[in-house]
Amino acid sequence: MTEDLNIQSDDMKDLFCHNEGEACISTDRIMVDGKKIGYMYREYPDFDGDSGWRFTAGDEDVEYMENPDNSGLYSLNTVANKDIEIIMFLDFPIGTAFYRDETGNFVKDSFNVLARQEIDAVLYEFNVNNRDDLNSREQSELTAIYEKLKIIKEKFNLSDGDEEEILADIFGECEQ
Repeated sequence: MTEDLNIQSDDMKDLFCHNEGEACISTDRIMVDGKKIGYMYREYPDFDGDSGWRFTAGDEDVEYMENPDNSGLYSLNTVANKDIEIIMFLDFPIGTAFYRDETGNFVKDSFNVLARQEIDAVLYEFNVNNRDDLNSREQSELTAIYEKLKIIKEKFNLSDGDEEEILADIFGECEQ
């Protein structure tokens, strides 16, 4: 809701022209609380007009991120009005991610956003909610899951460590 935004509509400027989808998702930590963007990534769009860009302050925990009321759908221009520094990155391809380092500059993240999205889809397909749930599956189902994960791992040239990092991220096991 625009009345809750940390920027007044009178202060909004047309900052750029984006030739692709204009919609994006941003957390309330940025849009309502006024925090700077700390992490941004571009995934496959969810709908026509979606740019695929997702913006977080970087300090949101798993519980916060799982609550859809803590994020909103915005135009890229609206988010850019909150943090103009993102504009130079908006033409980067799907699968790209950036984080703000300790000096405040954006750095390209090597984390594979697309691999994570595809692994997440496999876990969703098999209704896997956490590592215990994954490990408790019958052998035939576990084999089917790991065969699909193996295909993704090969597709994105992931190491065992990369795959484990993605699974830990999905299951919320990353250190905060």
